[in-house]
Amino acid sequence: MRRNSSTPDPAWAKPGHASPRGLAVATADIGCKRATGLVAARSAADKAVQLDAIAAHRRDFDRFRRVRDAELRVARQVTGNG
Repeated sequence: MRRNSSTPDPAWAKPGHASPRGLAVATADIGCKRATGLVAARSAADKAVQLDAIAAHRRDFDRFRRVRDAELRVARQVTGNG
């Protein structure tokens, strides 16, 4: 089990196959996530945060792209794939 895990309960860290209790808990967890739309909401929130970060640092990302493209051009020339 990882230190500082979000699930520090040793019951979930036992090696081997999942126990019937573990399967029941996992099944209930998936059902809850589906019923509440948690995964879709979290995904949408993550996307919004990432798009905001990209917009706030557009010039940096544009510069990274230019540098990457230049490096790829050189790599293609060196390897004969350009």
